[in-house]
Amino acid sequence: MQHFWYQDVDLAQTLEARSFFQRAVNLDPRFVRAHGRLSATYIREANVFRPELLARNVARAVDCSRRAIAIDPTDAMAHATLAIALTTGGYHDEGIAEADLAASLDSNCYEARFAQGYTRLPAGRARDAIEPLRLAMRLNPFSSPTDLTNLARAHYWAGEYEAAASAAQQVRRSTPNFASAHVTLIAALGQLGRPDEARAALAEAVARFGDRIHFYISPASNAMPQRRPEDTEHLLDGLRKAGLAEYQGTEESHGCSGTPVPGGPFIRSTA
Repeated sequence: MQHFWYQDVDLAQTLEARSFFQRAVNLDPRFVRAHGRLSATYIREANVFRPELLARNVARAVDCSRRAIAIDPTDAMAHATLAIALTTGGYHDEGIAEADLAASLDSNCYEARFAQGYTRLPAGRARDAIEPLRLAMRLNPFSSPTDLTNLARAHYWAGEYEAAASAAQQVRRSTPNFASAHVTLIAALGQLGRPDEARAALAEAVARFGDRIHFYISPASNAMPQRRPEDTEHLLDGLRKAGLAEYQGTEESHGCSGTPVPGGPFIRSTA
């Protein structure tokens, strides 16, 4: 099941994984890891496939992670999944705190190290996200494309465009249904002054995702809110240099950057 979860990342398989984890919880309500994995399926569904479900899925993911922590407050993975859920909802400081707590509980926990990178990425600390993400990749024998997708965006926001393009290309080839990797690739190619390659990458993304690709590109989508508007503008700048003139990055278009998803009280402990 662990291998299934890390390798198979289309929507149908994500939902099937959720059904298995839910069944495990039903059979044993105190199965901490099942609650944590259940939380992760909600975040993956919104981040990768259905960004329009972000607010609903973040609330559900937080609830699952809180349940896991209530059962075992020392479980690093439970705190890591909570960190990821909070950050996905735009609660950057809370997410970083939970990720660091997870790593302090188990320094060799893959999920904890991944969470340390993931939580720093939209909080304006892209360079600080790189090493935890690399460490997570060394700790994870299943080589999750999620690691490389986030590493690519971290390199991009750190201004390391060749590294960003290389990581994003690897995801595009191995797991082409990760839309955010396509977006990072297009923007990185734009920054590198390779607009023809960027347009070809965009054409491939549109062919694969249709109009949905614009949801992942548009800052108005509010998908994983960025703390700093300049990070959103940085991504839009790469897209414009790639020839996507429609992404002007006006104040109106990214006014939602850094705004947590609705339902703030859900971040507080329910234990």
